[in-house]
Amino acid sequence: MTDASPPPGAPRKVVLAYSGGLDTSVILRWLQVTYGCEVVTFTADLGQGTELEPARAKAESLGVTDIRIEDLREEFARDFVFPLFRANAIYEGEYLLGTSIARPLIAKRLVEIATETGADAVAHGATGKGNDQVRFELGAYALAPGIRVIAPWRIWDLTSRERLLAYAAAHGIPITASAAGGSPYSEDANLLHISYEGGRLEDPWLEPEPAMWRWTVAPTEAPDEPQYLELSFERGDAVAIDGRRLPPGALLATLNALGSAHGVGRLDLVENRYVGMKSRGAYETPGGTILLRAHRAIESLTLDREVAHLKDELMPRYATATGGVRSAACCRRRSTGASSASTATCACSSTRATSRSPDAARAIASSIPPLQPSRRTRARITRVTPRGSSSCTPCGCAPRRFGRPEVIPMDPENSAEPAGTLWAGRLEAAPAAELMAYTVSLSYDKRLAADDIAASHAHVRGLVRAGLLSESEGTAVAEALDRTAAELAAGEFVFAAGDEDIHTAVERRVTELAGAAGAKLHTARSRNDQVACDLRLFAKRELATVARGVLALQEVLAERAVGAGDARLPAYTHLQRAQPVLLAHHLLAHGWALARDVDRLLDARRRADVSPLGAGASAGTSLPIDPDATAADLGFAGRFENSLDATGDRDFVAESLFVLALIGVHLSRLGEEIVWWASEEVGFLRLDDAWATGSSMMPQKKNPDVAELARARAGRLIGNLTGLLATLKGLPLAYNRDLQEDKEPLFDSVAHVQGALAALAGLLRTATFDAARMQEAADDPFLAATDLAEVLVSRGVPFRTAHERIAGVVRAALAGEGAFADLAAAEVGPEADEILQPGGSLARRTSPGGGGAGPVAVQRRRFAARLAADTARLDALDALDAPGA
Repeated sequence: MTDASPPPGAPRKVVLAYSGGLDTSVILRWLQVTYGCEVVTFTADLGQGTELEPARAKAESLGVTDIRIEDLREEFARDFVFPLFRANAIYEGEYLLGTSIARPLIAKRLVEIATETGADAVAHGATGKGNDQVRFELGAYALAPGIRVIAPWRIWDLTSRERLLAYAAAHGIPITASAAGGSPYSEDANLLHISYEGGRLEDPWLEPEPAMWRWTVAPTEAPDEPQYLELSFERGDAVAIDGRRLPPGALLATLNALGSAHGVGRLDLVENRYVGMKSRGAYETPGGTILLRAHRAIESLTLDREVAHLKDELMPRYATATGGVRSAACCRRRSTGASSASTATCACSSTRATSRSPDAARAIASSIPPLQPSRRTRARITRVTPRGSSSCTPCGCAPRRFGRPEVIPMDPENSAEPAGTLWAGRLEAAPAAELMAYTVSLSYDKRLAADDIAASHAHVRGLVRAGLLSESEGTAVAEALDRTAAELAAGEFVFAAGDEDIHTAVERRVTELAGAAGAKLHTARSRNDQVACDLRLFAKRELATVARGVLALQEVLAERAVGAGDARLPAYTHLQRAQPVLLAHHLLAHGWALARDVDRLLDARRRADVSPLGAGASAGTSLPIDPDATAADLGFAGRFENSLDATGDRDFVAESLFVLALIGVHLSRLGEEIVWWASEEVGFLRLDDAWATGSSMMPQKKNPDVAELARARAGRLIGNLTGLLATLKGLPLAYNRDLQEDKEPLFDSVAHVQGALAALAGLLRTATFDAARMQEAADDPFLAATDLAEVLVSRGVPFRTAHERIAGVVRAALAGEGAFADLAAAEVGPEADEILQPGGSLARRTSPGGGGAGPVAVQRRRFAARLAADTARLDALDALDAPGA
């Protein structure tokens, strides 16, 4: 449904975050009219307490055929809300982040549905006034870096309610009486809260109208008698009310009802927005207020003083990251990990009373009596040692799936007094400053911090099993590792001058925290097998991450191949026009090359999937360790067979660098074609403005910098490979310090390949092909010369003779002896006329795997099946990656 033909570069299909209200209904029609695109609507049930079927009916009336309404209440409560309460997160001292925490989940599902439906864009109805526009867009870009996000409020002229209503009337959008009459407030509701903005609240001098509050009774109208609740907690999360176990969503809904009846949870504040403005908002968060107070009371029993204070210091960072939109870009991962690591998990109950507040609504949160531990249950506190996951719990996206992994921020200049090295016992003199400056690797191997913590946890568990650490010592070391992980994640780790590398730094800090037990961490372990283990964990994860990026680019190529239809262009050999092929055939040629890269990535990952822990420095150990159990604990497929080979082997790094370099070569070839096709001389492709650059001097220029850098950085990737091979070629068994040079090239190659994959996917997704220009070139009659020769071959003429006869026709035409079509007809007969018609040559291309319509249709199906199979392979690896799997 369009008023005019869609503009160049218009999206084909858009997934819209849809509420069914006035704004998003107008946006739905506006997308259809402006872009002529198909719209998929997505409506999330987050517990807003309204009937969602009207949204379905409204979307159907506007011509939408793919309508998604999903009940996300339990996922929202479990994976997004409950982590907030584990962190005791409050924004600016009062706000429980009800709106902020919902946006990443909506953005996550938007991107997932876009992938499922083959959409090339997502859209939302957030305005530029607050933070939500940024939350939605950063969330989408974090999860799918190449996705296109359409924000109509930023680009259209429907800037008032009156204009929206006029547009709705002009375009047949049904408007309910409530929508037409309007509410003085802008509202947002979910299981955690309901918020109000605008209307009377624009004047901070005025109190909210009593009729505004939808959930809670006024504090002055609350019951005089308190109601006592018993909340049971496990692992830091509430699991039961008065002994009745409930899933997270149902538990929060029950607390909302109980708290609302007692006037609990009203809030009125002026908030600082991330976009640089202040905005007054009123909130009702009854269940969240109860849950927060109960959780803090539980922690007063379960956390020791130092950990409790550490957590209080971290909480504002977590809340600011969530309230200040960075949660949408998965930047809460550091704070989430630190909070989880610093929280003692517990299985205990608490009793609280909800009662009427005698004060104003603004003070309602402080009106609840302090929570006391239940006399019946006492407090059974158990400590659980985390295994060091790097996944982003709130949004559910693991780093291996989307984009580049987050690098833990640490500042080596933030150093304590010098500490001894791990090897200082043999030498009388302290190491020279120049020696340390030349040999330290901390500046780059700190990227292995999470892997080192995870491997150390597994090693400690192995030492406990072997009886080399007592249970109490194992617990002390494990808690010290968790504390160290929290400090690293929060950027508060203080490095010492003797910290040569991340492994030394972690062990030193664990020993400071755990004392004599910490000094046993290195039992039956050398840095030689430790470093190799950390790097193998890194390689396994990142090779899978790169494979996901390759699949994402292949999916773009597949989408563009489907969208290309019957568009044709010349194939080239020697950069000379050769024969016409379908554009889809050309695009899928790059896709099949990348499919081989996926095979190589997973094959290289399989050979990296061997644990070297237990090999020691070179010859193993006399202590009774179990390398097989440790390997299984870390998710490795097996353990080493030879200790010398285990510590000296860097084949897996060299092989990884080879695969990454070859991917770089394939991306370079794709980049070269993009550069060439986008030139004025060829003109087959036009770049979207967002994926091109200009000239600082020449105003007319539009440059394909992304493609050029992909082409250039292939040389860097090849250099990383050859550099490491040169390092390895002269090394005797087993470990040598030369092997310290294995990490930087691997880190560098991984980062550049991931960046190139995401950038080229975005460029190709948004580029526009000039089908007319390509067709004109493909229909050059000389390109049908081979087909003319094959007509003669089909009549029994030897190919060499046929080739010579048609070559003579070409020479005669070029010499001006007649038109090529006439000369060809004289040589071949009337079949030449059919062949030389536009598309005639291509229609004859019927051999399997060829560039004609029939073979390409088969190829599209086979390529789609290959993508599905490779995706399934990676999904299966996810389960195997889990420690202990």
